[in-house]
Amino acid sequence: MMEVYYNFKKTPFQKGISPKNIFISAAVRELQQRFTYIKEKRGIMLLTGAPGSGKTVQLRAFVSSLNENLYKYFYIPLSTVIKLDFYRQLCLKLGGEVCSRKSQLFSSIQEAIRDYVNNTKKIPIVIFDEAHMLVNENFYEL
Repeated sequence: MMEVYYNFKKTPFQKGISPKNIFISAAVRELQQRFTYIKEKRGIMLLTGAPGSGKTVQLRAFVSSLNENLYKYFYIPLSTVIKLDFYRQLCLKLGGEVCSRKSQLFSSIQEAIRDYVNNTKKIPIVIFDEAHMLVNENFYEL
């Protein structure tokens, strides 16, 4: 209905929009610069915004812009788990040895990151989706 009324060729504001078709506003340009900065500094970033403001679309655009020869992203969609499960899912995604104790998991995660960087020569980028639901204790662990 909206497409006909506004004479759109495609339905606007779809999550599956191609990154090349995203409107680049001043705010989007600033976010892209922040993504670039955090990637270069190998830091941590928390992206927040109102529902429907384009966070997921911009994150997908950022991931699609990564040089696959230099970077590998790991997507973790479940943020509401207890601390031990948080470590387990991160360890599993990174290809580490999943253990039963937090201290072992922590060491396994560190070793998996080192192995990944040394063996593939790629920088891992870990993305936690729905981080607003991340349990505070898990966020502190990062």
